[in-house]
Amino acid sequence: LKSFRGCLVARISRCFSMIFSPFKFILMALLFVLLVAATGIVTEMLKAPFEVARYRYYLYLRKNGTRTSASSIFESFDFFVQFAIVTGTREIVIQWLPIVIAVATVILTFVFLLSGVIWLAVLILMFGMIAAAVISIYRRLQLWPMAWVQADHPQLSAQQVIARCKEMTAGHIGDLLIFELSYLGWWLLNNITGGIVGLLYVTPYYNMTKALVFECPRSPRPPPAAAPRQY
Repeated sequence: LKSFRGCLVARISRCFSMIFSPFKFILMALLFVLLVAATGIVTEMLKAPFEVARYRYYLYLRKNGTRTSASSIFESFDFFVQFAIVTGTREIVIQWLPIVIAVATVILTFVFLLSGVIWLAVLILMFGMIAAAVISIYRRLQLWPMAWVQADHPQLSAQQVIARCKEMTAGHIGDLLIFELSYLGWWLLNNITGGIVGLLYVTPYYNMTKALVFECPRSPRPPPAAAPRQY
């Protein structure tokens, strides 16, 4: 009986050592990161026509001052494939560099943990994740008008939409970050109330404000005033 128990324990420990070996752990971590990223991209691609349809409504309301018919919202589904491709391209552009940084951070952290340099592993993990988060936030702010550009110009390709977004947000990243942070209290209140405040007030208010922000960078700037003549 003791020999059977000893054999069973040895087999279990062998299985655990195979599962949690360093290379397999790194491989599992990489697969997990890629799976989460792929799931996010596919989800955003499927949501794209609904997102563009919602923004078409707010742009129409902003430009004409009246509500459009409900049936016109579904015109976005005529460009379902194009909107999905453009949105997928956006997510890839946003996520590829943070994913590379996150993967490199996980590998380096695990290597230094195995080497026994725990403080360096913790430092690399902290700075790597912060760098990935900062780059992801910057890219999202840089490309935030993509769905609005698609709603206004559905015929544009992914490259044209991305180029227009970068042109619109150039020099305004800090302002956009402050704008998003100004709604932090509203979103916390929305979560506390189970989404009721967002449904009744915050979400329409936020989307209408973003429609105004979308129109603002495209408005022509007044020419500089001429300097007075010196006599």
